[in-house]
Amino acid sequence: MIGKSYLEVFPELKSTPIEEKINQVLSDPKPIDYEMYFPPAQRWYQTQGYATREGALLIFRDITARKSQSA
Repeated sequence: MIGKSYLEVFPELKSTPIEEKINQVLSDPKPIDYEMYFPPAQRWYQTQGYATREGALLIFRDITARKSQSA
C-alpha cells in the first residue's frame, strides 16, 4: 500500500468506524490500539496505528478465532 490511499486499496472502509480510527491516527500522533468487527469480511480485527512522517502505519491482525473462543 506504500504510496496509496487506504481507500484506494480498501474502498469498503469508506464511512465506517475503521475509517474514523484511521483518520484519528492521521490527525493525532497518539498511537491507537482497538478491536473491531468488520461486517463485509465477517471478521474481527485488532488494529494498531501509528503516525509517521509519510502518513500512518496500520497493523491489522485477524482475531476472529480468539473472539469465537471467548464467546
